[in-house]
Amino acid sequence: DYMQVKSGYLGQTATDLGRALLVTPNNMGPLLAGIAGQCLKFSKFWESTDSHAVQATIEVLHRTGCIAGKMAHVFVATTVICSNKTSSGVAAEIWIEGVQHHSIDSALLGMVLGKHYKVDYAPLKRLSDLIQTRMFNISPQHNQCLLTLLENLLPELPDTPPANLKKLLELYNEVVNLTGLKGPVNEAIEQRLQTWQKTKSLEAIVKTLLKHK
Repeated sequence: DYMQVKSGYLGQTATDLGRALLVTPNNMGPLLAGIAGQCLKFSKFWESTDSHAVQATIEVLHRTGCIAGKMAHVFVATTVICSNKTSSGVAAEIWIEGVQHHSIDSALLGMVLGKHYKVDYAPLKRLSDLIQTRMFNISPQHNQCLLTLLENLLPELPDTPPANLKKLLELYNEVVNLTGLKGPVNEAIEQRLQTWQKTKSLEAIVKTLLKHK
């Protein structure tokens, strides 16, 4: 019964979600799906209770380190680009610690983020800013996982470049250089780059990235 979000308006229930999640610490997926469906339909919070609910939930995931299963990854990835900077910062910390403990799938996070941006779920600038300030060049291990995240994100993006894509591509190029990538650019990313090269503002960075091919 606790694994369902039944109320249309959470009100004070938001503060109880953390405790409800801990009722089933090894099977948070169903409740996480309900919270996401209720509170993360949009990346910008229109109700403070939705923002509080997401913050309470992401803090539980951070404290417990329970990021098992696809739904937990979907929730973390979605919170990374939400409008509450406290929650997105906690989500970034979950990734940082998950990389250290080999408990998070950066490829899956990247794919989920890419699917969000395919449908213009959130401003791309939020992700670029968070990567630059919280996730970039922490350690060689983190750089490698950040590269994996971006390699799974970029192929999901649409033919029409999202606003602020240039900054994300510049960060991707820096990560490629930091990891010392010697092989060719991922084929799926190359296809995206060839399409985006037609956009004048992206022409220079795309040419730089294609040199890795």
